[in-house]
Amino acid sequence: MLQRPGLPRHGDRPACNVCGDALRFPHSRSQDDPAFPTCSSAECQYVASQRSRLAPPVFAFRLEFQGRLIRERRAREAAENKQVAETTAREALEHQHILHLASLRKPDSPDRPVRLVSIPSGHTTTTRLPGQRLASYRAHLEDLIRRAAQCTNEMEALSADTQAAREKRIDTERLLHANPALRTLSDKLCGMCKGGCCTAGADTAYLTVATLRRFMDANPDLSAGDVLDAYLSRIGLETVEGACINQTSTGCGLPREMRSDTCNGYYCASLLGFHAECRDDPDIGTLLAIRRAHSNWRRFDSTSGNDIVEVAWVGTEVFLPVDILPVARDEGGTLAHEK
Repeated sequence: MLQRPGLPRHGDRPACNVCGDALRFPHSRSQDDPAFPTCSSAECQYVASQRSRLAPPVFAFRLEFQGRLIRERRAREAAENKQVAETTAREALEHQHILHLASLRKPDSPDRPVRLVSIPSGHTTTTRLPGQRLASYRAHLEDLIRRAAQCTNEMEALSADTQAAREKRIDTERLLHANPALRTLSDKLCGMCKGGCCTAGADTAYLTVATLRRFMDANPDLSAGDVLDAYLSRIGLETVEGACINQTSTGCGLPREMRSDTCNGYYCASLLGFHAECRDDPDIGTLLAIRRAHSNWRRFDSTSGNDIVEVAWVGTEVFLPVDILPVARDEGGTLAHEK
């Protein structure tokens, strides 16, 4: 059996000739070249399949180059997965510590269940809207409106991706319609977060052809220019820096009927977990919200700590901040109260 020089062997087991990972089996029956074994990865098997098609020097270069890329990518993924696991475990310990401290000041009956939700933070720094951003947004809108005008209705304008977003939005609306208290709490949590999921909206605001076609269907008397003006008129002189162009210091500048299905149907993983709990157990109980510093898309960023910045009891009628200092960690990540 051919083993490429320089690749590690794992005990008595040979390594994949492309990525160097240990082989579970000597070779795969699906391989074109059993004498040049690879692991079950499709990308490794594809590289190996070129051995019989390329001249040996060309294949040697391709093998070394592609193998290095695969190994480097897998190393990055392994490091990222480790970072996610360590962050998740550390935050879980901090949440339990905060829950214990906050429970000493629980605002209602002690026998009511407590649900804990950790939410991200949106950007809050506002800046005068740059002309380049406005021009980019305008061009995006003009393209969407032109394409939407070529469709007879919203359903015709749907693509596979926008269809999935539409179904998600409908499912979300169905759940919240059946549980108004859950809608109220979700809105309060999103208000506390201040747009942690909106930071990726950039100059497109997640708007799609289907979004514009739906708005046009609801307003058949509007011309293409009127539709463009309707969206542009919602843009303020200032916008939140590094976030969606429609995000302002007081929330989204677009009313719900003008937003994309992505915006109307999306909730971060924490709120989705909260919704799932409430779907199975309609007694919402007492809700403790922990807001962390990072946005929804940077929770596992290893360059800075995702510190706790706010803790509050959240109810349908009240929002009660809890005066608890952020949990301190030493350089080793040990919780201060565990020392």
